[in-house]
Formats: sequence, C-alpha cells, structure tokens
Amino acid sequence: MKDALSFLLRGALGAILGSISLALLFSLYTNYVLVFVASVMPVCLAIEGGLGVVIGLACWAAASNVRRLKVLLRIAIGTGITSVAVSGIYLFPIVNGRENLSNFSVRDGFSFAFFLLVVSLSIGGTAGLACPSQNINFLHRGLTGQRVRPYERRVWNTDDKN
Repeated sequence: MKDALSFLLRGALGAILGSISLALLFSLYTNYVLVFVASVMPVCLAIEGGLGVVIGLACWAAASNVRRLKVLLRIAIGTGITSVAVSGIYLFPIVNGRENLSNFSVRDGFSFAFFLLVVSLSIGGTAGLACPSQNINFLHRGLTGQRVRPYERRVWNTDDKN
C-alpha cells in the first residue's frame, strides 16, 4: 500500500510541476502572465494532479511486473497517457459534430501535433520521471533469485544429466 501511494503521489506531484513549469516558460516567452496565473488555480492543479495519479498508477502496474523500470519507459508511459487525454479533450467537439473540419489544413495538423508533443512531454514526461523506478515490495515477494535454483532442482529435478 505504501508503495502504490508513493507512485500515485509522485506522479501527481510531477504532473503539477510539469504543468506549472510549462505555463511559466510560456508566460515568460510571451509576456502573458495570465497563463501562469491560471495554471496555479486549484481547479487546474486538481486536474493535473488527477492526470498524474493515473500516470503513477500505470507506472506502478508496470513496475510490479518487472524488476526495474527504465527512465525512457516511464517517460513514454506518461507521455502516452497525457497525449491520449489531451487529444480526447480537443477532439471531443469534432466527434460530436459541434465543429467541422472544413477549413482544416496540413499546417493546422502539424501545429496541433507539435502542441501535443510539447504538452505531453512536459506534463506526462515529468510525471513519469517523478515516479520511482522499482517496486519496494518486488524483492520481498515469494522466492528470490538465489533461492529459486535449489528449489527447482529439488522439486522438479531439472539437473542436466547429459
């Protein structure tokens, strides 16, 4: 339980820090401070924290099956979850027929892809990076690697007699 809570809270904290840093960089670049002010509103922090909890849950599930999660895999998990969430939010009006794509160009597609990449890497990548790389209880479950071999030899008789 303590292990899962560590993944969830670190994912939430990473997503919140990633969104605030992205908003801060954008507001410093454009001199438009309202974006940064809006990013520290409690509603935005709760949404980003919830997204980070989902990323932490996915990293926890992945870490319970392997010994250690690599950094790129954790970043990829966070980026993938965030890109699906952001794409869903932006494509929801188009799917429901509230907006049409009559004046959609290739340039708009590339700008959306760049926006999606930047937002997904800054929010999801930071949340995945903040998650721990391994489960604390992974080594304490069942038989460890040193005790498995004698147990298998004794029970299944897997010695090579050739």
